[in-house]
Amino acid sequence: EFVELRKIGIDEFYFVVAPEHKYANKTISLAELAKESFIGREAGSYTKTELASLFEEAGVVEPIPTLHYNGVHEAVTAAALGYGIHFCSGLVVAKQIENGELARIYTEEPTKKRALYLCTRKKDKLNGMEQLFLDFLIEKLPND
Repeated sequence: EFVELRKIGIDEFYFVVAPEHKYANKTISLAELAKESFIGREAGSYTKTELASLFEEAGVVEPIPTLHYNGVHEAVTAAALGYGIHFCSGLVVAKQIENGELARIYTEEPTKKRALYLCTRKKDKLNGMEQLFLDFLIEKLPND
């Protein structure tokens, strides 16, 4: 009753690889994808949970990662260096994809998306700079 939630965008999860990977910018099934080398995240990672859920919902055995990293940036760097496929937030890798440092792999099955919310106390109002920043974020974030 004291918190106001406002949806400000959507974050879609991507499979990313080095641009020279054989599946870079291609669409394949999760079953085919599962046969490839994966870069995993640490136990308790939200992304790791979402990846497991994606494969389970598709009825495909989840791939066993060949490498594990305890941070998203380390895992993304490993993917860019060609060590395997990484599943991560599209917002995290948008710039690397745009710059050609990473490429997406698209799947025949739908991937995961999560809504992004701004949580504020109902009694507090945003000041001018905060509202400008929020408007900037809303304009830049995907919202479908």
